[in-house]
Amino acid sequence: MRECSDIGAQQKKRVSKGSHFYSEHIMKKTLKLDPLLREILIDKEVHQFTVTELRDHFMDLYQRSTGKKVDSDEVRKWIYRRVYKMAATGYLDKIYAVDGSVKGYKLSEQFFTVKIKDAEHCHLDSLDAHNKKSNVVKKVVAPKINKNQDIIKS
Repeated sequence: MRECSDIGAQQKKRVSKGSHFYSEHIMKKTLKLDPLLREILIDKEVHQFTVTELRDHFMDLYQRSTGKKVDSDEVRKWIYRRVYKMAATGYLDKIYAVDGSVKGYKLSEQFFTVKIKDAEHCHLDSLDAHNKKSNVVKKVVAPKINKNQDIIKS
C-alpha cells in the first residue's frame, strides 16, 4: 500500500506550474497588500466583488484618505493587475456567469489562512489624476527629434 506522500509527489510531477494545485503548495506565507485594498477586503469585509466595484471602493477610500482625485481608468487597470495576480496565486476564486465569462471574484479559503502585510511601495501617487494630466502635458510639449532632419541640415 502506497503512502499519501508518495501519491502527492507523483501528482505534483504531473501537474503543470500554472495549476491551482501547484500554487497551493508553493504559496507564500505572507501576502503583501496595498493598505487601502487590505482595508476594503479585510476591515470592510468585501469578500465578493467585481473589478468595477472594487475600483469604486478604492477610489472612494483613496479620495477620503488623501483628498486627491484619481483617474478611474488608471485605477481600474491598477486594480485589475492586482486582482489578476491574486487569482493566479489562489487568493481569489473567480465567479463565472452562465455563459462561462468571469462575473466577479471572491476571496478564497487560502486568503484567510495567509498573513496579510501592508506593501511598502504602493505607487498610489502615480494614480493621482492631477499628476497624470501634468505628465501628459510635459510629454506633448517636449519636441521630438528627427535624426533625418539633423543629417539634412549638416
